[in-house]
Amino acid sequence: MEEGKIVYLCRDIKDTFVSLFHFSNRINYRPTPISLEHAFHLFCSGSSPSGPVWDQIMGYLKERVLFMRYEEMQNEPLVQLRRLAYCLGRPFFQEEENSELPDHIIKLCSFNTLSTLEVNKTGYCADK
Repeated sequence: MEEGKIVYLCRDIKDTFVSLFHFSNRINYRPTPISLEHAFHLFCSGSSPSGPVWDQIMGYLKERVLFMRYEEMQNEPLVQLRRLAYCLGRPFFQEEENSELPDHIIKLCSFNTLSTLEVNKTGYCADK
């Protein structure tokens, strides 16, 4: 039986904090906005909607997983796609590289392409 593969995708920790801070102050469950300093203290102490981010990341770093960062995927998509394919046991053959298959996959998986799909606009697949 083949062993399962785990890919852990995360954002840069600073970007995660800033995004969470802005999101927390935008939603209406707080009577008053939270200060940046207080939000940072809560985040560093492990108080966030998804739990202690440090424990989660460190737990996965100790396991046999492919650890990928969102920012790296944006900055060097070909390198990261090749890493992912290799980790999954499906590295690209030279013929696939020559036919620009990795570039085609990146284009198909781009935000611009995926955001135009009907399912991502309506929540429903047109084929069903």
